[in-house]
Amino acid sequence: MSDSEDNNTTSPAKKTRNLKDAIYVVKNRQVERDDVVVDMKAAEEARLVLLADELRPLVKDIDPDDDRFELAMAMGDRPRLWIDMTSFVSMGHDRRTYRFLKDTRMGRIVLGEHLQMEDMADSVSNYIAERVLERERAIEGEWMSLKEEAKLDDAAAKTDAAAPEVVPDIPATKTKRGGFWRGLFTFLFGVAVTLLILGAAVFYLVPDAF
Repeated sequence: MSDSEDNNTTSPAKKTRNLKDAIYVVKNRQVERDDVVVDMKAAEEARLVLLADELRPLVKDIDPDDDRFELAMAMGDRPRLWIDMTSFVSMGHDRRTYRFLKDTRMGRIVLGEHLQMEDMADSVSNYIAERVLERERAIEGEWMSLKEEAKLDDAAAKTDAAAPEVVPDIPATKTKRGGFWRGLFTFLFGVAVTLLILGAAVFYLVPDAF
């Protein structure tokens, strides 16, 4: 056997590459990743739906006039279960941890993190109960304030009714007027007496003048 024959039998066949096969491989990998993402998103939505079902009886017991709580699912890249206008539950980066978040003026804060759905349901239930009590206290405070104002108004009205009627001090005004006329009369009387005295003096001192 020649050396050329040995080389042909021992050397592996060179792999032929083409663009079509490469594109096919990349597409398959993308589809597999997309399937994983879709499955994980569906799993997140399913977990949040279960949490909403767990909380729905609690929300039904809330006063119909209190419309702050809604349990609305928001479907997006990261599904969310909205509890009220600023609070929601979403899944963590591990897709298994429930995260209870709230948007505030100071930024987003974490109200709770739990692996078990029941534990997260307890946290959300406590949050809703606290908000309901806050509203009731505010309404009670307004009612007490109005009640105290009504009591003060009634007391003021009773005090005004019991107070004696104030009569204008008319005699005092008359006294002032009488004093004026008395002073004028005294002045004129003094002038008249003075004139009489002067006339008598002239009569006796200068009789020829009359």
